[in-house]
Amino acid sequence: MSTVLLCMEAVPHMRRVGGGRIINITSISAKQPIAGLMLSNALRPAVTGFSKTLANELARDGILVNCVAPGYTRTERVVELAEATAAREGVTAESVEKRTVQNIPLGRMAEPSELADLIVYLASDRGCYVTGTTIPVDGGYLRDCCKGRLGAIQAAAKLPGEPEEHGDVRDRKPDGGINDCDAPRHGDTYPISEAIEEKQVQREDHAQDPEHRPPPR
Repeated sequence: MSTVLLCMEAVPHMRRVGGGRIINITSISAKQPIAGLMLSNALRPAVTGFSKTLANELARDGILVNCVAPGYTRTERVVELAEATAAREGVTAESVEKRTVQNIPLGRMAEPSELADLIVYLASDRGCYVTGTTIPVDGGYLRDCCKGRLGAIQAAAKLPGEPEEHGDVRDRKPDGGINDCDAPRHGDTYPISEAIEEKQVQREDHAQDPEHRPPPR
């Protein structure tokens, strides 16, 4: 929730000044689950979906929203995970790191400064046409070259006259109808940006209410 709460505080200010940048740091686990990191594998994709939705809704306000997904980067956290794995398997931390690096086409871990370089670019004027995307900084670790094939298959399987949002034939009932649980609901189409704006108004009203004002010192 920290990402959502931070955006709720930042977006109204960015709108007042005419734009801004939101750059969320996620992980390669947002695109490819990492063994042993259940929480990261579950939460990072949620941040990615939230960021993409926010990017679409805030683009007209000049607010760009992107995610940066670092791979194995030489940080204290990565060293800690390597040491924990080594202790569990009865091997050295160096051997665990070597095994990890073997799966990275560039043959090494990233340095924190290499991740920072991309973030600086996205935050600068030179990144003014990049929004709604997640960029890996992983040395080629991810194996998602076939991304998009499922969408093409589903589009080819779409029945004539079927709504685009129900292109997956697995969502179709035997009688040809659409499963109720898969139909869009009001909550699914409610703009996040409007919810943020409403929350800000509620806070301002709350602050102006005499009953909730702090007593004078």
